[in-house]
Amino acid sequence: MKKTSLLIISISVLSFLINLSVFAQKNKDKKLKETVNVKSSEEVLNASNQKDVPVIDSIKVKINKLGPNINTPFDEYAPTISADGLVLFFTSRKPFTDKEKAKNKPSKEKIYVSKRNSASEEWGPAIPLSDSINIPTKNVSNIAISNDGQRLLIYFDDKGNGEIYESVLRGTEWSAPKSLGAPINTPYHESSASFSPDGKTIYFISNRKGGKGGRDIWVSTRLDNGSWTEPKNLSELNTPEDEEAVYLHPDGKTLYFSSKGYKGLGGYDIFISKFENGEWQTPVNIGPPLNTAGDDYFLVVNAEGTIGYMASSGDSKNRDIYEVIFEKKKAILNLVKGTVKDADTKQFLEAQITSKIMPAEELFGKYTSNKSTGEYLVALPGGKQYQMVWDANDYAPYDEDFDLTTLTEYKEQIMDIELFKKDTFDRYMNISGYVTDANGQPIKQVTVILKAKDGSLQRQTLTAENGYFIFKRVARNKDYDIIVDYPMDYTVSGKVLDLYNKRGIKDQKIHDQTTGADGSYQFKIEQGGLEKYLIPFSKENIPNSAQFDENTFKRFLDKYGNYQHPDLSYKVQVGAYENPQNFGKAYKKQFEKLDKLEDLKLEDNLTRFNLFTGIPTYNQALVKRDEARKLDPRDAFITIYFKGQRMLISKEILKVLVN
Repeated sequence: MKKTSLLIISISVLSFLINLSVFAQKNKDKKLKETVNVKSSEEVLNASNQKDVPVIDSIKVKINKLGPNINTPFDEYAPTISADGLVLFFTSRKPFTDKEKAKNKPSKEKIYVSKRNSASEEWGPAIPLSDSINIPTKNVSNIAISNDGQRLLIYFDDKGNGEIYESVLRGTEWSAPKSLGAPINTPYHESSASFSPDGKTIYFISNRKGGKGGRDIWVSTRLDNGSWTEPKNLSELNTPEDEEAVYLHPDGKTLYFSSKGYKGLGGYDIFISKFENGEWQTPVNIGPPLNTAGDDYFLVVNAEGTIGYMASSGDSKNRDIYEVIFEKKKAILNLVKGTVKDADTKQFLEAQITSKIMPAEELFGKYTSNKSTGEYLVALPGGKQYQMVWDANDYAPYDEDFDLTTLTEYKEQIMDIELFKKDTFDRYMNISGYVTDANGQPIKQVTVILKAKDGSLQRQTLTAENGYFIFKRVARNKDYDIIVDYPMDYTVSGKVLDLYNKRGIKDQKIHDQTTGADGSYQFKIEQGGLEKYLIPFSKENIPNSAQFDENTFKRFLDKYGNYQHPDLSYKVQVGAYENPQNFGKAYKKQFEKLDKLEDLKLEDNLTRFNLFTGIPTYNQALVKRDEARKLDPRDAFITIYFKGQRMLISKEILKVLVN
């Protein structure tokens, strides 16, 4: 078989493909009509007289020509897609300049992009990339796009030989293409290329010296400083004949390429090799209908493994782009995608995203979210454990673990990440928990109140159907009480976590409990609480009120001294007069040094003068009472209020405290 002479010649990608007869084989082209019925593998193999060619088990496909948003009466070819199949790049020769449009003449090669929101939608109108890439005087062709759609490989017919350039998407603008330089580009010819899913490795075609013959597949890795390692010949896949159109699937272990050197159906055939057990397996012919008696090239497949794209001239003289729908098992990988935002402003962020193979923390890949849209996309092949970290300047990093060791199918996971500024993240926390009754059943739709130890109300919420509640962005370095408006026994158990709800905050006081290393806490409120033993204040009820001796009072404080209920509060009474004027200005002024006095007239027509109204616990009321007694030991005692009504503690409580 004669090798194609393609050393140092000044040609465009299109010319290059024509010289290789990429689309000149009409036997192949005629089958690519809109929605075709294809022959079986056996029929095609018999017709080609190549019965001994090993091919993949019968592949059923449906081939559709893309609509007018993509294809035109001019040439469209070299399609590439983002891993999620929602962004399509391709090369077109439709009129580009105003002069070309006026005369309806083909242009030099230019790159276009089309987008859609889901795989079920039609592709949107194709938009040319900016002039920084589509230089009007040059042929510029699409080669490859990184999985996340942020880095584009471009073919330039540069200085008499083909070279590979790279452009990076910054916001909405693509950077001016920059040559990958040595050792990727040489005085020889470099053409098709493909990124690995981690973005660190490039597979490309070159006819440089040192290969197995003709055009070979080479591989190189990008170092942390941005330079590339000396390319290695992928000798286990290359042949003495030509290889072309290399494409690595987002699963990181399925390599598509075309070759003349293996037994095929004719000319170039598309082959697949899997990387297993540390080595590339013997390539297998993809078989009919994608391989024919002609030359077959340039198939790209989405991450799911269900849809591919290729180009052909079909029944016309111009090339068009076709969608290939596979009826086969999906790829085994987890596609993680979403946006990155500022948690407060909701502005999109350009964040650095890294993936590591765990537990060794071996770096797998580095990525960047788009600063204008916040979008990112990462392909994680199955079979391993990973950790992903989202980070941006002045923001607290967020991390997530992915255990894909038992993954058996394709999975697409949307994760919209919101990052907090570091100072915000360090000053606040989240308090969450579950409220259950005496039988351990969730208590739903009850009010949960968060109070600081000084009695100030911080937050209020309702429990969900499963008894869950959360108080977000609560200030750190404070002690809190959690009060549930429920008259029976209940238990609150939960965690105090950072703002990402990822890590526990230990030694935090919640309802007189100290959180553990994982931020956990738990407390129980006994049935009825103190309010069960309260009776309205009246002359008739005074004989029924409890009188505590010293030991009983101590038991009372142990049991109810820190008890709280949203409707229960305490006051310190320092005076009671039928005529309020008898309290005396000097006497009143003395107590006002502690706090403002409340004048409260009850049904017995006596006016009470109270200090420190709304005290949440009995123990706190004791402290305030003692402060008042230092001013005047003759009169200062605690009074109890429930739902705004003054109450007495009934003698019934003695049965609990004495026994």
